Amino acid sequence: NLHHATIRNSKITGSGTDVGFASGINISGSAGNRFTDIVVYNNDISELGDDSVSAKENDYHGVTPSIDMDRVWILNNRIFNLGGDSVQVGVAAISNDTQRPSGVYIGANEFYHNHENAVDIKEADKVIVSQNVMHDFYQSNTGATGSIVVIHNTAKDVFIINNEIYGGNFGIINTAGKNNWYIGNNIH
Repeated sequence: NLHHATIRNSKITGSGTDVGFASGINISGSAGNRFTDIVVYNNDISELGDDSVSAKENDYHGVTPSIDMDRVWILNNRIFNLGGDSVQVGVAAISNDTQRPSGVYIGANEFYHNHENAVDIKEADKVIVSQNVMHDFYQSNTGATGSIVVIHNTAKDVFIINNEIYGGNFGIINTAGKNNWYIGNNIH
């Protein structure tokens, strides 16, 4: 039962060619072993996966609080040039609602130039995305939509607050979230 852990002041860099569902920092507990109170602070994460316009979806993310965890803070990081998302919260097919991540705070980060999104929120509860700068996400010829923030898979109680969002085809997209709020963002 990992709890009260910090990953800070680190540099995580890949080759820019790796593929497959992976992340620079993956936070994933298991049934009966829920991780709590994890801080990811002041890290540089880049060149994981293939971020080129011609690349196929390759899901190499920066930080992934995926399942069986509560209270994760992702603060003051710079995450860029990835084959996936800067931050993906949750996964698309959680078999049991008790595994949903809850209480994720994503604040004061800079996310840019990934093959997918800045923030992708899937099956998760109580997520706050605040005071981030997220930019330069464009549509590719292989399926990336150029969406900067996406919410799907019945994510609940998501707050997108006071972010600077620019240089994409779409600022914020909600395909299946519930009770979500968008307040004070500058989208251009």
